[in-house]
Amino acid sequence: MLAADDRTALAVALSPGQAHGGEEGRKLLTLRGLQEHPAYPLIDRAYEGNVTRQLAADLGYWTVAPPRRHRKVKWD
Repeated sequence: MLAADDRTALAVALSPGQAHGGEEGRKLLTLRGLQEHPAYPLIDRAYEGNVTRQLAADLGYWTVAPPRRHRKVKWD
């Protein structure tokens, strides 16, 4: 789900239970296009991969996601 705030959903996408959600998450990010002002999507560890984080940065998002426990290079 892509939401503007805790009460306003902008887009929703469902994926099969066996599918990784990263691809669906990237589709949701591209729906909004390039951001004029910084936006801070809250994402969980399933979406913290380099591909998703790079796409978010290219679109003007500053992702807020915890790194996976096994990641060699972590961020604050």
